[in-house]
Amino acid sequence: MKYLLSLLLLLAGCAETTRGWLSSPPSIVPEITSPVTSCSPMLGWLGGICTLGGMALLVITGGKMGWRPLIGGILFVILNYALALYASWFFLPVVIATGAISLAWAGKIVMDIYKEKKQ
Repeated sequence: MKYLLSLLLLLAGCAETTRGWLSSPPSIVPEITSPVTSCSPMLGWLGGICTLGGMALLVITGGKMGWRPLIGGILFVILNYALALYASWFFLPVVIATGAISLAWAGKIVMDIYKEKKQ
């Protein structure tokens, strides 16, 4: 019974307070605007699941296994934040470099075909 009550309180705390039967408490802390505009939900979920799995392995094995998934999960979360923060600085050069490489490769293929047909 005690665990059921704890579970119900946990679920009620996670419910939306605007539509739920619980009213939202008055906000004392002002809202902080974050510079992060959009994160990849896949990297966030992957990082969270890896971190939780690593912590579970550390507990189960007594600290012998689980360090790799734990560190990997933390790195996924940090990568997700960095990509969201610096997306405009990262994606634009990657797109330009990819386009230049593709253009150079296509030019090489066209020149090879032209040389083959000339012979």
